[in-house]
Amino acid sequence: AVAPKNIDISLQARWPATPTAVEAAEFLAEEGDTLFWSYVEAYTPPAAATDKAQLEAVEAVADGLLSPLGVKLLRGFLSAHVYSPRVEMWRQLASSEEKEEPSLSDAVGWVRACGRVKRSEDATAAAQLVKEILSEGCKMPTDLAARETSDSAPLSVDHVYGGGSSGDAPFVVLYAPLGSAVFKQAHAVLMQASIRGEIVYAYRPLIRAAEGARRQTLQGYGVQLAIKNMEYKVLDDKAVEDLGGIGDAPESEEVEGDEEAELGGFYFGTLGRRRPELEAKLAEFKETVTAAEGDASSLKVWAMQDLGLQASQRVLSSKQPLATMRDICQNFPFTARSLSKLPVNREISDDVNHLQSSVFGPGFTGFFLNGLALPITDNDFYGLMQTIQREMHTVDALAALELPGPTISRLVSLPPPVASIRIDPSHPAVYMVNDVSKDRKYQQFSPQLRAMLQQNMWGQMSFCRRNVLTMIFVVDPSTELGLSVLSYMLGIFFNGAPIRFGVVLAPSASSAALATTRPSPFVSSSARLRALESVYASEAWATDPASAALEAAATARVTSTGGESGDGGAAAAASGNKVVAAGGEEVSEERAALGLLLTKLFIFLKKKAGNHAALKFLNAVQEGRMSGMAGFFGGGMDDLQQSHIQNAFEGAYPRGLAKTLPARTAFDQFKSGELKDYDDAAAAGKRFLQDKGIGELPCVLTNGVISAVSENYEQEIMQALSSEHRTVGQMIMRGLLTDEMTDHPSEILKQGNAFPRYSKELLLPTSAITLAPLTPSATLDSLEWIPSPLVDPEVAAAAAAAAAMGLWRRW
Repeated sequence: AVAPKNIDISLQARWPATPTAVEAAEFLAEEGDTLFWSYVEAYTPPAAATDKAQLEAVEAVADGLLSPLGVKLLRGFLSAHVYSPRVEMWRQLASSEEKEEPSLSDAVGWVRACGRVKRSEDATAAAQLVKEILSEGCKMPTDLAARETSDSAPLSVDHVYGGGSSGDAPFVVLYAPLGSAVFKQAHAVLMQASIRGEIVYAYRPLIRAAEGARRQTLQGYGVQLAIKNMEYKVLDDKAVEDLGGIGDAPESEEVEGDEEAELGGFYFGTLGRRRPELEAKLAEFKETVTAAEGDASSLKVWAMQDLGLQASQRVLSSKQPLATMRDICQNFPFTARSLSKLPVNREISDDVNHLQSSVFGPGFTGFFLNGLALPITDNDFYGLMQTIQREMHTVDALAALELPGPTISRLVSLPPPVASIRIDPSHPAVYMVNDVSKDRKYQQFSPQLRAMLQQNMWGQMSFCRRNVLTMIFVVDPSTELGLSVLSYMLGIFFNGAPIRFGVVLAPSASSAALATTRPSPFVSSSARLRALESVYASEAWATDPASAALEAAATARVTSTGGESGDGGAAAAASGNKVVAAGGEEVSEERAALGLLLTKLFIFLKKKAGNHAALKFLNAVQEGRMSGMAGFFGGGMDDLQQSHIQNAFEGAYPRGLAKTLPARTAFDQFKSGELKDYDDAAAAGKRFLQDKGIGELPCVLTNGVISAVSENYEQEIMQALSSEHRTVGQMIMRGLLTDEMTDHPSEILKQGNAFPRYSKELLLPTSAITLAPLTPSATLDSLEWIPSPLVDPEVAAAAAAAAAMGLWRRW
C-alpha cells in the first residue's frame, strides 16, 4: 500500500522540551508575585511522568488561584509554550553554575550567596549558609552600575520573595526542582530569613535535560509551503509507442492501481484495513460521501446565493462556534451541499445587510476582541495572547464586583475612552486653504468613507475624498521654527495628501519680550487658597475681616505681578495666560515686524485672490530663503529678509488687482502701516491663543486634538496624523461617520465631545492640586468659584439672583 500524501509539519526549538509545571509558574509570576509563591509552595509533582499527568497536577493548583477564565487562558499559554524560552534560560543559568562548580553536577539542589555555593540536600545547608554570610557581613552592592554586572544582585526576571531587593542585605539564590522536598525545606528557611529582613531571597527552578531528550515543539507560527508538482502524465499512448515503445510498463500500472485515492478527505481503503469489522458501515458511509460530492459539484447558481448567510447561521447556532467555523472554512466544498439546504434566518440576514450598508460595508474583513480592533495582516500570535491576557484582567476585575455576566460583556465591549482632549477650533483667525471634498486636486480619491479602512499594499495610510482629517497649523511666523513648520505643511499640501489644512498666524505671540498676559481668576484663586491655608494652619483664622484682608492682599500680589511667580507663572503659561515658544527662541523687533508683515500680506491675498495665491506666496517666501543647493541637501536657509517677502508677494499678486492697486504700492502701504484694513485680522492670532487656551507654539490641531511640536516636528506631526487616522477609522467602523453626513468635521468634534477652550489646569494630576482643610462656611465666603461671576455676565446674574434668595451670602 502507498502511504497517504498528507504532509505533517512541526517547528522545533533548539532547546529540549521544558516542564509544563515551570511554564505555568512563569505564567503565574506575570499575574502577580503572590500567585507565583502560592503556586510553587502548593505544587506537588505527579507520580506519572506523562504530559497529561503534569497538566492535571498544574491545573489542580491553578484552580484555587485563578478564575475559571484564567485557567482557560493558562491552558492556551501552556499549549503555545509561550514561556518556554524563559524556562530554558533557568536551565542554562543552572548549567553554567554546574560548569563552574563540578561538584554540583549530581546535586539535587544548591544555595548560592556572596560567592559561596552549598549543596542543599535538606534545610541544614540553607540555614548554615545564611548564618555564615550574616556573620561575615556580606552585603549586596547598592550602586546601580555595580548591580548590573554583579552576581550578588538579582536579575530583572528573578523571582524575589517579597517582590523587592532594596537595601544592602545579602542576595541568596536557591536552585531546586519545582515541588521537590529539597525546595520546600530550603524555601521554608530562606523565606523566614527574608521576612526578618536578613537576606534578599530569590528562587530559580532547577531543570536538567536528559541525553537525547526531544526538542521543544513551537506553535503560533505560520508556515507556507511552495510545492511543485513533479508528476508527468502521458495523454497519447499511441504517440509514445511510435517514439520507441516508451510507455507505462505493466509493473507501473500495478503501482498506479495500488495508489489509493482520497474521497471527501477519507482514505477508505486504509480505514477498511485498520478496522475490518466496520467494513459494511464504511462502505455505506463511502456511498453517502460519494453522493454528497456529486451533489456539491452540481449546485445551481441560485442555490449558492445565500451560502455565506447559511454558513454564518450554522456557526452562530453551534455550541462550539470556533470549531464549526474552522471545519466549514477548511472543507467548504464538501459542506456546501448541506449548507445550501439550511433555511435562512431572516433576522441574521437583516443584521448582515445592516452591517454591510451602515457600518462596515460589503466585503469587509475585521478582527475584534471585546470591541477592540486588532490587526488582521499581522501574524502575531504572542501579541494576541498578551491582548487576551489584558482583557482577562479587566473581566476578572469586573467579576470581582459581582456584576452579572451580560453586564460585564457590555462593559468590556464599550469603545475605548478618548485619549486626547478636543477643542472646537472655530475662530475668525483660522484660515482654511483647501476643501478635500470639492477641490479637483483630489478627484482621484474615492468619495466613500470605507476607503479609509482599506489595506494599503505599502503599509501606508488610506484616504478618501472627504473632509475627515483636518489639520490646523498654529505658528508664529516671526520665529524660525514657526516658518519651518509652515514649510512642512506646504510640502504635505503640494504633495497632494487629501487632508484639509488650516493656518493660524500669530506674529510675535511666542516672543518672551512681547508675550501677552491677562489676569486669570483660576490662578488668583490658587494663590488665595495657598495663602488661606497657611493662615488657617497657624490658627489665625478667627473672623471674617481677617480672611477678607488676606484675600485682598493675595489679589493685590497677583495684580501687581501680572501673574504668579515660580510655579504660578508656569501655570499661567500652561493655561493660556502666557505663550511660550518651543526652545525659548528670542525674537528681535525687526523679525517681529517681518512676521507681522507676512501675516498681513497672507490675509490680504487669501481674501482678495483666494487660497492658491496665498499658498503660493507662503511657498515662495520659503523658496526665496533657500541658498545654493538647499533644496536638494537640506539646511542652508537664509534668515528671513524683507526682500524675500516682497519678491514672493509680487510673484503671487493677482493680475486683475494690479490694474487698480499695483503690487509694489500695496506692499509699501502694508510696510509703512498706511494700510490698516488688515490690522485687526492680523491680531486675531493672539486672540485665538487666548480664547482657546493654547500656551505653546508652534502646535497642530488635528481634528481639534492639540499637539505641541518642537524641532522634531516632522515626526510629531506624522504621529498626530497617524493617531487621528486610526480614531477616524474606528468612528467609520462603528457607524458614527457615514457617507450621508454633509459636515464631517463638525460630526467628528461632536463625537469627540469637543470643548470650546483648552485648560491644562483642569487636567492636572492629583499631586498638583492644592487642598486646604478650611471651614466650609469660611471657604464659601472667601473663595472665587469656577466659573467666576467676575468674568461671566450670565453667572453674575445667576449669582445675584441666588444671593437675593439667600442661597449665597457673598461671592
